[in-house]
Amino acid sequence: MLIAGEISGIQSYLFDVAHEGGGQARRLRARSFFIQMLVEAVALRILRAVGWRYDQILFCNAGKFLAQGEDLDQVQLRPLEETQRQITLWLLEETGASLRLSLVAQSEEGPAAENYQRTMQQLAHKKKRAWSEVAIEGGRWQMERLTLPPLDEPCEICHQRSSERQETDDGIVRSVCRRCNSGREIGKRLPSAKWAVLSELEPPGGFDLCGWRFTLSEQQPVLRDGEIAISLDGKRNGTENEDDRFIRRRLLRHIPTENGLPVEFEELADKSRGDRLLGVLKMDGDGFGAHINHLIQGSTDLKKFVDFSRECDEFFAGCLNNLMSEHPWDLIYTVFSGGDDLLLVGPWDVVFDFAGEIQSRFYEQFHSRGLTISGGFALINWKQPIRLAAEQAEQWLDWAKREPAIGEREGRNQFAAFGQVWKWPDHQRVVACAHQLVAWTENKLIERGWLHTLLRLSEMRFDNRSKGEGGLATARLAHTVARNYPRRDDPNPERAALRRWADSLVKDFDRMNYVETRCLSAIARYALTATRSRREE
Repeated sequence: MLIAGEISGIQSYLFDVAHEGGGQARRLRARSFFIQMLVEAVALRILRAVGWRYDQILFCNAGKFLAQGEDLDQVQLRPLEETQRQITLWLLEETGASLRLSLVAQSEEGPAAENYQRTMQQLAHKKKRAWSEVAIEGGRWQMERLTLPPLDEPCEICHQRSSERQETDDGIVRSVCRRCNSGREIGKRLPSAKWAVLSELEPPGGFDLCGWRFTLSEQQPVLRDGEIAISLDGKRNGTENEDDRFIRRRLLRHIPTENGLPVEFEELADKSRGDRLLGVLKMDGDGFGAHINHLIQGSTDLKKFVDFSRECDEFFAGCLNNLMSEHPWDLIYTVFSGGDDLLLVGPWDVVFDFAGEIQSRFYEQFHSRGLTISGGFALINWKQPIRLAAEQAEQWLDWAKREPAIGEREGRNQFAAFGQVWKWPDHQRVVACAHQLVAWTENKLIERGWLHTLLRLSEMRFDNRSKGEGGLATARLAHTVARNYPRRDDPNPERAALRRWADSLVKDFDRMNYVETRCLSAIARYALTATRSRREE
């Protein structure tokens, strides 16, 4: 039998975090970790309900889990149904119905591929009937069961639950709900946490989690009956204890710190080059679902699927997390990274450069499988809700997956940033040209206003090409270069190199054979962002 579950609504819930009240980064990392722990706790509660072992979980990441075990009859499934009902009610009350649980138990008959696909289809069907476990009786929806109690005094942070406690941040006292207060405490403890302990009991200082409680600890815990310990970095952390209540999971994600304290978004924006902005990067594997179906087609079991899932987890939750312990990537926040996707926040220039590093590592790991990855990159002022940039990065990612770059026939294996999209093999040339323009500007070889001219003419070229007037932009570029750029025989090697680059741009402006010409708009926008003076803010 296969038991599959999914927590949906994660992205909306994750980014529904207030930027008021200070500590947007702290609240975001707390909510991200809370969601990870929630999925783990739900999976473990379900297994405990049916008497399965923890090692029967085939995978658990990206909001989903799948477990495999012996067939269960209707009597044995009743504890599963009751546990699902309890968790569903908890999600309704504690998340305001933002998070929803879908669950299926499917008997296995025939080939492994058919069993897996049938289970996933049933799970997709269940997602369309959210809350049916608690709101349908006698074949009719009882909508009053989905009505939440009125708010007496709304929380000053989330405005979604009643305030119950007082907390002080930057000298300001606010009335907050229990969930926002817990998020604040989780965010404080995460940087030093090594273990999480799940318990059906009431441990002191614990956090409520779908009917269980969890605590965070730096040291290996001593477990009581009914408790489960999760090693958050996937290691034993100094113990050789093979007690099956000790589980290894990669749930810790990189957090930038300075002098042992987490760095907030404002401080990260200060570390950006030029404009004081944050960069938000969303990346997602291309065609992973089709690859999974290919792996299990004709197989008698799901071993290849399980191995592939672990390989993905090793890359997204292991390799990349370790990479971010190195400078300059240690300035990047991991909002989430697991399954086949990730979302990162940090100084805009560092995050932009890291996108190329991720793709390079991904290629090394997965190119033999024929897999690629696409990415979308957005900019945001640190004062604004991170949700806005996450939505924009998602749109850029969707563009990279669907729309072919200039001169290409299909999407995917692409990166979208600064208003354009290009194939990954062209990425290094785009970056090199952008860095060169920045260097020429900082060394006073070109005026910053010339970057605006390049951007305007590049956009004009595309606009005019659609009208059949592409040559007009080229003529204006040729005039600009002849009038403003250094002479071809300039004795200064750097100035002469600048003129050669400009001349090659003019020659290719209509044909667009070169990456630097096709992506000039993005290159100019990068250079303008990198050379903006803080005095302009």
